[in-house]
Amino acid sequence: MADFEQAFVATMKQETPYIESGGLITFSPVVIEDSGGITKFGVSQKAHPDVDVKSLTISQAQTIFRQYWTQIVGDSISSQANANNYFDHAVNAGSSTAKSLAIQALRKMGSQISESAGFNAVAKEINRYTTNFNKFFGAEREAYYKSLAKADPRNADSLEGWLSRAQDFFISGLPSVLAVSAVCGIAIVMFYVQSKREVG
Repeated sequence: MADFEQAFVATMKQETPYIESGGLITFSPVVIEDSGGITKFGVSQKAHPDVDVKSLTISQAQTIFRQYWTQIVGDSISSQANANNYFDHAVNAGSSTAKSLAIQALRKMGSQISESAGFNAVAKEINRYTTNFNKFFGAEREAYYKSLAKADPRNADSLEGWLSRAQDFFISGLPSVLAVSAVCGIAIVMFYVQSKREVG
């Protein structure tokens, strides 16, 4: 079954600057301001008003992100690539939006899943249609981002980055962002996250 740690690293690579060396990944604790307000490690003040985002650590961000993983029932998804893609959109646009897009993708693949299906039912269907889910879900992500840009011209500047993010998670059904390094011919999870104290 899919592993949260790998999905977390794949999404963190989209959310914050990082340095990768010798199989180790260090994520920068940079604080930025965007449409979500103050944001650090991909956690925005707007989406999490009760969190002191400026002082957020990587471990605390991981705890917050795990909530999205739990919502989408990531542990029950058999394909890591599918789980990474689905989880990333849950983090980026909300779990409910990710579920809606997953349902649209599944129905286009021939699933009879209800449009009001819950997260458990969606996860089961993703496993039934595991081979092509990534491609169809990726197409739904792209269409979603384009609709945001069309509905509000202010989003146009973000469209290229959004599309690039979506495309990073599907290439012929395989993720292009990997959290697994090959060491001596054996695939081993080799990620390392490190929090640095903010200066000033």
